[in-house]
Formats: sequence, structure tokens, C-alpha cells
Amino acid sequence: MPALIQTGLLFFSVTALTACFGALINGSLSPVIGVTSLCAGLVYCYFDRRFAATKRIAVRKPLDLVTKLLYGIILGGIYAHSVFLFYQKDPSTWWIQNISNLGDLSFHFGTIRNLARGVHFWPENPIFLGFRFRYPFGMDLFNAIFENLGIAMQTHLPLVTFAGLVLTMAALHFAGGPLLVFTIFFSAGFFNFLQPGTWDLYRLQEGLDFKNLFLSVLVTQRGFVYALPAGVYLYKVFDENFRGAWSPSRFDKVSLGLIWGALGFFHLHSFFIVSLYLGLLILWRRQMRTWLPTVLMAFFVGLPFVLNALVPEAGMNGFIHWSRGWNRQPGVDYFTYWVRNVGPWLVAVGAALYTFYRAKDWQKFVPIAFALALFALFAHLILAPWEWDNIKLLIWCYVFALLAMQDFLWNNRPDWFRAAVFIVFCWPGFLLFVHSLPHATR
Repeated sequence: MPALIQTGLLFFSVTALTACFGALINGSLSPVIGVTSLCAGLVYCYFDRRFAATKRIAVRKPLDLVTKLLYGIILGGIYAHSVFLFYQKDPSTWWIQNISNLGDLSFHFGTIRNLARGVHFWPENPIFLGFRFRYPFGMDLFNAIFENLGIAMQTHLPLVTFAGLVLTMAALHFAGGPLLVFTIFFSAGFFNFLQPGTWDLYRLQEGLDFKNLFLSVLVTQRGFVYALPAGVYLYKVFDENFRGAWSPSRFDKVSLGLIWGALGFFHLHSFFIVSLYLGLLILWRRQMRTWLPTVLMAFFVGLPFVLNALVPEAGMNGFIHWSRGWNRQPGVDYFTYWVRNVGPWLVAVGAALYTFYRAKDWQKFVPIAFALALFALFAHLILAPWEWDNIKLLIWCYVFALLAMQDFLWNNRPDWFRAAVFIVFCWPGFLLFVHSLPHATR
């Protein structure tokens, strides 16, 4: 599984980066650049499979019947939310069919079409004319390659989305097992679920900012379809190296650096927070000498996209600011706000930190503490024009803590304990996920 995940991530990243470089030289995307980029992705994946070190990572236990059934439901949801994105009512009219994507898909649709039609590179902002395009459009450029080659939007967009989401599910299972898969696809606020009136599934997420992450982030933000599997995969292979399970070859160091650096082109917030967290782990583990080539590769690949986003232009306002607590509105109690949104996660983090502190197990304590500290910081320091958009950072703190707690919450626990964890963390989100399927197919 790790080899296939790495191959998929490299195909996305190398193809998109090659297309970007070629379009910059040529002035626009062209069929020759598209074919060359796809070939470059395939060739690099071939050499990566040939020269990468074997990752001797412990194989997980076989899935039980209930977990297989839940995985089947998730795959069905991935299919529904990928294939039933939109339809063409007539030659000039497109209708968005996925209700979770009403606001975002039209933007991505326009970006893909704009890039495929040969817009001058580096493109201008399609919304604020006269300004350069700061948005990380790596996934849209990947789709634009197929559009430019004459493949219909209704063919390549659902297929790429489906492939990316399956890759995401595989990476989540590889890195965090069923716990991470369930807590991403079935996430939602448990304590909000206990409020009177919230048994109405249409209102289940009312008042929540930390919503179902599959419906609110993965379905809507196409760059996250690359960023999430890339980030959790990087965490897993780094963590296994720290444990002595495998040693990277020189080719591995380059490949992982490409996957890491390409985050800047696909999802800039993810590049920032993943780099910050992995950097802290590398420094704490004193492994900088081992991973210096990877860090440098990621830095030089990602830096141009960071500069493109951050170098100011006349008339552009700054977006970094402090918040009273993420997206908390005036009059909402601070404690109640966080309990309703991430109450079970906070309780689990507190219990894990207390347990590992008492046992003086710093190898497990420190990664969780890093994740909690970053969560506390970015719950108040907003790196986006709108407060809610800081979910792009907070989701990573949530994920990194769960990765570090998987033995504490799931792997080493009896069935009844895992069932309780599923109910508290995932039951409301499971209902939302299942409830979303009929709407995706109307």
C-alpha cells in the first residue's frame, strides 16, 4: 500500500508541476505541454518504484466485518459525491448537482476552463481583475491538462475527483487505520447532536463550525484532495523512520521532498502547517541531518508558490488577524463553543496527555502536545480573509493529534471501547454522511 500511495501522489505532483513549468515557459498551457507533463509523471513514478527503499511498515490487522461495511459505505459516498457533481442541461448551461459544492465548484469549473483555453501564464485573478492569481490551483491545472486535450469536463472532473478521494481514503487507512478514516469521513460535533431539536438531520450541523470534514472540506476544496493524503502519508513515513522501521534511499528523499513541496501548489495552508509540524518533529527527534535533502527539496519546490501568495500588491489588504476564538460569534460562551465543536477531541487529547505524562512516555506525549499547541495558536491567529477558513489549519491539528493517539484510542483497545469511540466521535457524522447520499444523486 505505501508504494501505491506514494506513486499516486507523485503522479499528481510531478504532472502538475511539469505543466506549470512548461506553461510558464510557453506562456500558456498547450496539448504538447499536457502530454509531456503526463509522460513526465508516469516516467518519474516508474523510477520511484524502481529505486525507492522498501518501507517495512507493520501490516495492520485484517478488517472486521463491521469495518468493511463502513468502508463500503464510505466508498459509495465517494462515488456519489464524485460522479454526481454536475450535469449539462443544454449546450450552454451547466447545473451543479452536489448541494455541498454549490459555491465552490463553479469557481473550479471556471478556473479549469480558463487554464485549458490558453490563458497567459502566470494567470490573473479571475475575480479581482488586475491582480495575479494567488490561489493554489495545482489540482485545477491537473484537470485543465485533460480539458486542453479535448476530454470532456463531465468525464475528467468526476474521474480525477474519485481517484483523489480513493487515494485519500487509502492514505488515511495507511497512516491512521479505521480511526482516522472514520473521524474524517464521519466527523461532526457530538455534544451539539445532544441538543434538543438536532435530531432533524437537516439541522444537525446548525451552530457548528467544525462540521463534517468530508462534506465541508474534502468535497469543496479540490486542492485538499491532494493535500490530505500527502500530509498524512508524510507523517507516517517520517514517524516510521523515527521508530527505526525503515531508512530512506536518496531517491526516497527526493520523492518525499517533491510530494511535500507540491503542497504549496495544491493547498498553501496545508504546506504551511504540515511543514511547521514535521519541522518540529524533525528537530525534536534530532533527525535534520537525515532529512535535510528532503527539507531542502520541499523548500525550493514550495517557495515560489508561497512568494506568489504572500508578496503584496497595491490595493490588496492583509488577511492575518487575531480572533476571539476561531469563528465564535459575539455572545456565544467560549467554553460552550469549543465543547460543541470539538469536545470529544479535546477530552481525548487531555486524557492522552495526562496518561503519557504520568507514564513519562515522551515519544507519545510530545507529538500530541505539538498538535494541541498549534490548535490553540490557530484557534486565535487567523491566516485567512474569513475566520472559518482557518479550518484549513485546524483540521491538521485535529488529524495530527489523532495520528499520535491511534494506539491510545483504537489499536490497543477492546471492541467495546472502539465502539464507544465511534459513537462519540463519529455517530452524528455518520448520519450526516449517509443522509448526504440521496441529495448527491438527485
